[in-house]
Amino acid sequence: MNKHRTDRWSLWFGVLFLVFVLWWLLAAQIKIHVPTPGLIVAGALILFGVLGLVGSLRPRRADEPVSTPPAD
Repeated sequence: MNKHRTDRWSLWFGVLFLVFVLWWLLAAQIKIHVPTPGLIVAGALILFGVLGLVGSLRPRRADEPVSTPPAD
C-alpha cells in the first residue's frame, strides 16, 4: 500500500460523520428527539461515504496519469 498525504476534506467529512453518529447514539440512549433533518444529513453522509468507497475501488484507466508526490 502506498503512503499518501492526508486529505483534509476526507478527514473533515469523516469527523462530521462521526459527530452525527455519536449524536444519534446518544439520542437513542437517553431518548432525545432527533429531528428529521439530522437523519437526512446522516443518510447523505453515508451515501457520500459509499460513493467515495466505490470511486476509490474502481480500477484506474491506463490513460489516467498517476500522481506522484513532490520530491523533498
